[in-house]
Amino acid sequence: MQGQANHFTFAAPEKIEYGLKRYTNETKRLYGVLEGQLKKGDRKFILGDKFSLADLKTFPWVRRSDILSIDLAVEFPVIKAWIDRIEARKDVQEGLSVPA
Repeated sequence: MQGQANHFTFAAPEKIEYGLKRYTNETKRLYGVLEGQLKKGDRKFILGDKFSLADLKTFPWVRRSDILSIDLAVEFPVIKAWIDRIEARKDVQEGLSVPA
């Protein structure tokens, strides 16, 4: 859904308000699902206390929420803490620095 929101925001040859609104709202709904999942048992990561492929695949999309004017700190603070935990990982910092 976020890919569609990104498309209608940045790549569509014309601005289609319906597409922008629909996919941005669906992205926010899915962030709400993620927020709820992370709140279950005060999880550090999507599946529990271990960093997994689920986190690795979801992180890059959610990390770029700002391009859709979604302020995680305000709207989804549990997700913001999850992003911060992942970004603090040495291996993730190394990956984010490519290309240097």
